[in-house]
Amino acid sequence: MSVQRGPLHIPELLNLTLSFVHARRDLRACALVSRAWVHPGQSRLFSSINIHLIAQCEALSAALETSSHLAAFVKTLVIRFDEDPQFFPLRRLAAVSFPHLTTLELVATTHEWMGAADVIAPLLAIPSLISVTVDPVIGTWDQLARMWDGCSANIRHLSCDLVIKSLAHVHVPPASDSVGMHKRIQLESFKSKAFPADSVSWLRDPRCPFSVRGLKALRIFFKIGQDLLDVLSPALDTITIISFVAHGARAHHLTHLRAVTQLDILNNWHAGLFHNFRMIRLMDPDVRNRILAIRFQEEEFPQVDLPVLDTELSTLHEHFQHLRVVVLSLRPPENFNTQEVELFWKDFRAYRWNLDPSIIVRCNSEVEPYIPWYTQML
Repeated sequence: MSVQRGPLHIPELLNLTLSFVHARRDLRACALVSRAWVHPGQSRLFSSINIHLIAQCEALSAALETSSHLAAFVKTLVIRFDEDPQFFPLRRLAAVSFPHLTTLELVATTHEWMGAADVIAPLLAIPSLISVTVDPVIGTWDQLARMWDGCSANIRHLSCDLVIKSLAHVHVPPASDSVGMHKRIQLESFKSKAFPADSVSWLRDPRCPFSVRGLKALRIFFKIGQDLLDVLSPALDTITIISFVAHGARAHHLTHLRAVTQLDILNNWHAGLFHNFRMIRLMDPDVRNRILAIRFQEEEFPQVDLPVLDTELSTLHEHFQHLRVVVLSLRPPENFNTQEVELFWKDFRAYRWNLDPSIIVRCNSEVEPYIPWYTQML
């Protein structure tokens, strides 16, 4: 007696198959193939949500209200727009329960978030949150304290560009280990493009719930000064990744960061890649000899002179004895010419580099296929 069997659907195979599908239109089609494809298709489709328009926010809110099970698939939620957050329809979306949300990015390109603090409070309080970005935030000390008072205690990665009003009129207590011990949230990474005084003062304030004790990665867009080192005193032996703007001899402050092994050199807006090569050579030899990896960011690649780049790279081992990995993060200029970009990469791949064989050089860009950084960066 023969038994007729239906199609074989193994969840692992379906998930593997869908991992190669990236276009949202294709994912929607996959979710409609059959009943067995619905769950893995919806899981992939709603795992990462990016919202840029009011219509998108309203459509997502309606979908999650109609089919509440979809919210459990959302792990990353990115909201980035030009409108004032006060008038963006977030209250309806914030009322939805996201039980597995781990990454939240709130970015307003022309406004700031303090005016919508009560609206986004439920999102910041989601217990599963691990990584949070809120840019920018402008407010008083009391407003900042209220905004972050109920946030999730599981946040480990924070990016917040903040400006504190009336900073000069507020007495901030000196940094000390005892202050950090009483804070309820232990950060692993912190990123800020705000003014140094604002970020430093906020981290030092007892009303800030975030402690830098045990911090592993720091990404800042300003020079490293003594005031920042004072705040980082509980983390001087734990920070291994430092991202900063190279600023001449002031890089000697890195000597206090005793565990740093990776440098992420940011574009300083006034000079390019080769200027940064010169700046890092001014570091203290004790710091240079601890560095295993260096990443140079945001250089416009058609302007890179390959012979000069070759010379700079080939001499790195003379200054960084234990250096093993160099990553160049290159980007095309605004209104770039496709033919010019293709010509650059053709020359780049054909160039005969005179590199030290002990150093691996990788190149990332928005045009070439992405080559992952060998360890987690911010």
